[in-house]
Amino acid sequence: MKLKVWFLVLIGVVLFPILNCVAAEKSTEQMSPEKQAIFQLFENMETAWNKQDAAAYIMFFHDDLRLKLGSPQKVKYYSKKAYKKTLPKRMAKFGPYKMVDPEIINLKGDKAKAKVIVRKKKRDYPNVFNLVRVNGEWQIISNEW
Repeated sequence: MKLKVWFLVLIGVVLFPILNCVAAEKSTEQMSPEKQAIFQLFENMETAWNKQDAAAYIMFFHDDLRLKLGSPQKVKYYSKKAYKKTLPKRMAKFGPYKMVDPEIINLKGDKAKAKVIVRKKKRDYPNVFNLVRVNGEWQIISNEW
């Protein structure tokens, strides 16, 4: 009896990770290259922000950026140039964050709309980003919330 139990445990320990890897690989295979690239953009943004690398972070934004920041009562729009100036202070003030649950809302040609939750200090901030593809790279041109 003990031998059967150990055999089943051994099979579970060996097969479970293999099956999980195969499932993860299939889900990645099913994801379009465009979707993968947009999700990678969010991962790269998170990494740059958390390293407080303002020069790398600003590169994820289009030159014609119109970024909406603030609160519903006090909205302010930033161009890429204006946002670049405030970025180091914002990074220091707000600290690290996590981008979770990315979702593509609309994807047509070189334009996309994607939703992602920005999690800061256990608080979630849903964001919708409008993106454009320039020279094969996705960039944020505006946001909504």
